[in-house]
Amino acid sequence: MLSHDTIWELIDRLAHQQGLTPSGLARLAGLDSTTFNPSKRHKADGRPRWPSTESIAKILDATQTAPNSFFAVRKGLFTQPAEHHPSSSGFHDEAPKTQQSSTGNHGQRIQKSTGLLQRLKELAEVPDH
Repeated sequence: MLSHDTIWELIDRLAHQQGLTPSGLARLAGLDSTTFNPSKRHKADGRPRWPSTESIAKILDATQTAPNSFFAVRKGLFTQPAEHHPSSSGFHDEAPKTQQSSTGNHGQRIQKSTGLLQRLKELAEVPDH
């Protein structure tokens, strides 16, 4: 299952792979530098604070990391069913490409966030072995 600790471990690992701190990774992705700070991983009342799918999509985009690479970190962290055949992006059902508007790639970002959310849901349903 995708746990709170696991998602933060994945973000820390991606930052390390890029030669960055979590703050540096956030800045690279155009986020506030404190977005991934360890002190912000729990709310004031102690409840876990999860990163948004938009933040995850932005760090994947900024580092040109495929979602399946981001989630395939080490043996035993996640296991996928044998019949799993991801598309080129790593998503089961890839949304059709949208036309880029004159205001930028907002539609593509929405697609990435939507696809990432679907992937997170799928990973959360995979039992630990």
